[in-house]
Amino acid sequence: MKLKSKQEEIFEVEKEVACRSITVKNMVDDTGLDAPVPLPMVDSKILIKVIEYCKYHHKAEQESLPEDEKTVWDKDFVKVRLPHRGSRPAPRVHRPRVARAEPLLRAGSRRLCPPRRLTTRRSST
Repeated sequence: MKLKSKQEEIFEVEKEVACRSITVKNMVDDTGLDAPVPLPMVDSKILIKVIEYCKYHHKAEQESLPEDEKTVWDKDFVKVRLPHRGSRPAPRVHRPRVARAEPLLRAGSRRLCPPRRLTTRRSST
């Protein structure tokens, strides 16, 4: 099947890989595979990364890779140079929201905003 980016570049991807994105899956269910699936809010560079992520997880699922191995791969995949304070968020991490590649979005969000441990203050009485 074919995906069309914001720059109108066409990417050919296996249907099973592309449909890991909820947005793509819904569009295919609604309109079929006759024409490229338009993703006008997704930049070509970001779409390439989303496709790479989906390909890896599709293959990992077929090969029944252990969860910890996939987690390590996800952490390495989302390593990006973090933006300076006050600048725009790292686009690789936040654009999957548009393509609705939820696992990629969660992995990227954990990279930008890791969970914090809650601590309690001891009273000095």
